[in-house]
Amino acid sequence: MFYTTILIGEDTGGHSCIQVLPPQMNDSILCTSAEVIQCTGLANGGGCSMVRIIDPEMHLLDMFGEETEGKNKLGRYTINRISNSQYMAMVVNSNCQIARIISECGCLITSASRIDGGIMSWTVIGIDSKSLSDLVSRMEENGFYVKRIASYLPDHIPTLTAKQEEALKLAFQNGYYEIPRKITIRDMCQMMDVSPAAFNITLRIAERKVLNLYLSNNRNSIKSNRD
Repeated sequence: MFYTTILIGEDTGGHSCIQVLPPQMNDSILCTSAEVIQCTGLANGGGCSMVRIIDPEMHLLDMFGEETEGKNKLGRYTINRISNSQYMAMVVNSNCQIARIISECGCLITSASRIDGGIMSWTVIGIDSKSLSDLVSRMEENGFYVKRIASYLPDHIPTLTAKQEEALKLAFQNGYYEIPRKITIRDMCQMMDVSPAAFNITLRIAERKVLNLYLSNNRNSIKSNRD
């Protein structure tokens, strides 16, 4: 597998799902940011995506409720508040040629975020470097402004052992990661019939593997947000 990060100008070929959302969801003045974290092309030339919105200063609390629905000439959306500073949105985009071309080239979108005006940064994974080169060529043939800024192999793809996967699922399903926590390490080790020390080590190794994979796959968007 190969990863590539490409810059695509929205003005030259359709619009991203972020543009479908209310402008307050991705506003430098409000310090809000939106990132596409999952995306698929639709048969009619549109696209459907899940978008994460971060609102560190909580400006959106007074603007939007727990669930907000809307539509405009670009598409429709449903936004759910998952915390005071974070939202998740499901967006149906009526004109997403980018998602269609990526899908037709046998590639997958792992993330997308707006970095400057009408420029989007897309991180895409393909089966090999040729598939990604073909994708860039296909976009250029369709009139997109495209700039390839990085290509790389993933550092590694961690695999959870059966015990690590079981511990992680048990913790997640029983509210260990909720605030406040609904279960303790001692409770979970009793459920798995292991010592607290052994369970804690198993869970922490699983968490580290998952976190490392996330940070590797999103290295460019994280750097962009930090800068």
